[in-house]
Amino acid sequence: MDMVEGCRSASWIDVPTEEKDKGVVVYADELKITWGNDSRYWRMNETERTAELITVWWLQVTGSVEMNLLEANTRYKLQFNIMMKLHASGWDIPVYIMVIPGKGKSCIWRKVYLNRITKGISTGIPSCVEFTTPSSVDDDKVSFGLFEIWGGNLKQGLVIEKVVISKVTS
Repeated sequence: MDMVEGCRSASWIDVPTEEKDKGVVVYADELKITWGNDSRYWRMNETERTAELITVWWLQVTGSVEMNLLEANTRYKLQFNIMMKLHASGWDIPVYIMVIPGKGKSCIWRKVYLNRITKGISTGIPSCVEFTTPSSVDDDKVSFGLFEIWGGNLKQGLVIEKVVISKVTS
């Protein structure tokens, strides 16, 4: 089953209330990727809306979603959907996923090791980040990112497909 079945793209501004429980999708072409506009470092696939890392020392991918696309006082999970190419390398150090669920909220971090992900298949990064939306979702946003800026390893072979924000179901 597709992890984003029924989700709406974050680029859609008018999301009816009955659709909010299905989640939000942010495709790679909607993310801010450091050096993402430089073809020496990233290859953007406009048809599939993905970003393929050619090679970088510094991984910094960020994005945000307007809070009014989500329900107030609700638990959500944020997950990056990626693929590690067969030639992927430089991922033996931790990568960090970060979420800031609104103004004045604390940053939530998760450490992940991308070298543990099976190469050649699309998958969600196993460690998603959970957060709760505030009681008022007006004029606010959820900010998030994927980072590896401290290790100094040359990295390659990561394909970022999308970020999925969906309700936590228990």
